[in-house]
Amino acid sequence: MSAGVGLWLGGALLALFFAWILGHMQRTDARLRTERVLKLTQRGLGELVPGEVNATRGALRARAEPLTCPVDGAACVFYELSLTRAGSVRGQARAPETVQHTERYADAVVRDGDAAVGVALRGARFTGHVREITREATFRDGEWLADTWEDGGWSGDERAFVDALGDGARGELDAGTLTLRLRTLPPVDDALVIGEALRSSSAAEGLTLGSSARFQLELTSGSLAHYQRAQQHALTTMQGASRAFVALAVVLALLAGLTYAGVLG
Repeated sequence: MSAGVGLWLGGALLALFFAWILGHMQRTDARLRTERVLKLTQRGLGELVPGEVNATRGALRARAEPLTCPVDGAACVFYELSLTRAGSVRGQARAPETVQHTERYADAVVRDGDAAVGVALRGARFTGHVREITREATFRDGEWLADTWEDGGWSGDERAFVDALGDGARGELDAGTLTLRLRTLPPVDDALVIGEALRSSSAAEGLTLGSSARFQLELTSGSLAHYQRAQQHALTTMQGASRAFVALAVVLALLAGLTYAGVLG
């Protein structure tokens, strides 16, 4: 078998592999999630059914006092903060190090008037509400480069947070890069919350919307109808991509056959 035939057949097998992955997803997780989403109707907080996937709407808040983001002091329902550095000492590269890693989740609820239901945010999917930033600052010979803050898009609060760490931010490195990653969720006035209603002895209301083996909690915006259309579109797109990979595999297999027969050089 010539190298050309091998390349065509290798490409065909790779295309079939991707088609199989997409086909498996649309037959299992993606399809089951879409089926559950399409059956949903929006329910009031007092109408949630325990043990079922429910969709409801309200203001997402911390049950008591909101958390405060350690970088800019803004109120939030959760934050995840990671500060890492990588670089070298006397020209010898060092493995990346974690300077700081912190995450906190408030005891959250979704409210509608006087009604409130707990929301277990850890491990949830978020669409549109979460603020995510990544900043990088470079240093050399124990000093920050003059243009690293402005070019890196750092805000005054973000730079002040790093400055407060002093030399501990750079550690023993002579040169390198400090990376700040931050995810925060501020209080949301109008959130669409979709998750399984679970009984919880810790919640005064008796129910908590959260993730389960059947459904991962999702917090999004817009109408339920819009969300359902998006889910259906995603599944349809996945199905189309799977069929496209199958078609590509057939074309590549034909090219391999033509090459083997000498029709193609």
